[in-house]
Amino acid sequence: MGGNLQIDNVSLDKVSVRATLCFMIMALAIVGLFVFTAEVDDESDATATSFGTNCTWEVSGSELKIIGTNSSSPGVIPDYAATGSGLAPWYSSRASITSITLTNVSTIGDYAFYNLTSARTVTLPSTVTTIGNNAFENCTSLTSTNVQSTITIGNNAFQNCTSLVNFTFVGTGHVTTIGTAAFKDCTALKSITFPSGITSIGESVFSGCTSLATVTLADTLTFMGDRKSTRLN
Repeated sequence: MGGNLQIDNVSLDKVSVRATLCFMIMALAIVGLFVFTAEVDDESDATATSFGTNCTWEVSGSELKIIGTNSSSPGVIPDYAATGSGLAPWYSSRASITSITLTNVSTIGDYAFYNLTSARTVTLPSTVTTIGNNAFENCTSLTSTNVQSTITIGNNAFQNCTSLVNFTFVGTGHVTTIGTAAFKDCTALKSITFPSGITSIGESVFSGCTSLATVTLADTLTFMGDRKSTRLN
């Protein structure tokens, strides 16, 4: 009985070859799927992006995390702008960012969190010393923030934060200088107390703060802008 066994005119040798080819194709497909899945997982677990001075940032869910990477030298968030290529790198994710957490950062640059209209909370570490001009301007959902360190607040830093109710100083936290229009149009702000250490307040700081009833200042204040525009009468 020489030759190959025939089944429906197809030899067993040919069937064997075809089966082997099918197995190899399936194996390659499985390997390819595994590699593709691994690549997707790697993308989802992507490391934070470096920027500024000794800083990384990432958006995790709805939280913007900015971390200073040098334990002996807190990170510096650089200055940005309100338009075009000067916008902060996380600006494109502004609709999904509801909280901002800073760790080991000393300086918040100009326009750093400008127009993050969905951000409701911000956590400032005790390492922060400077909040730049317009840094939180138009963060219309921001309700409160705590200051734990000695800081300076730039011009228009919290302007038009229309939901801001509480601006609190914790422990030894205090501000030395408040720039022009720093809290302008914060229409929900009702009261604010500045601990000892404040020396200068610019003009129009509380202009447009229609709910503001009480501002308490320490006797360390040495300069104040025009009282009428500042709304300190």
